[in-house]
Amino acid sequence: MLDRRQDVVDMGRIVKGSWSADDAREAHRLAELYRSGAGDELDRLVDDLVNDRPITILSKRHETRGCV
Repeated sequence: MLDRRQDVVDMGRIVKGSWSADDAREAHRLAELYRSGAGDELDRLVDDLVNDRPITILSKRHETRGCV
């Protein structure tokens, strides 16, 4: 779980520093290739990070275990 939190911190630094509309489109496309709906979750995560809000997405498997 600590690694995931560090991943989110690292991602926040990237999206706040140099995230373009082209980057967002490509990331969304790649996430959708991984799993249907993942692109929308990624969009929400990036929006939360850019706007310094608490992260609003959790994967279903982690919600059932009570993990973040």
